[in-house]
Amino acid sequence: MRGGMRLRGRIVRLLPPRREPFPARKGPNVRGCSGGYRLAELGVFPAGGGCPVPHSEGNPAVAERAAARAAD
Repeated sequence: MRGGMRLRGRIVRLLPPRREPFPARKGPNVRGCSGGYRLAELGVFPAGGGCPVPHSEGNPAVAERAAARAAD
C-alpha cells in the first residue's frame, strides 16, 4: 500500500497544475449532514453521563454482552 501511494505521488507530481481550482465540496466524499444541522444539537454527550443512543435495542448479541458485563 505504501509503495503504491508513493508511486501515485510521483506520477501526480509530473502532471500539469490544475487550470481551475477543485473545491472539496464538489468531490464525491463530502462528509456532512444531508439535512443540515442545528448548532444546539452539536457538542459533547449530556452531563448525566454516557452516550444517549441505545446500542442494545434490536441487537440481541449486544444485549447479551451488556447483561454479561452487568453480572460481573
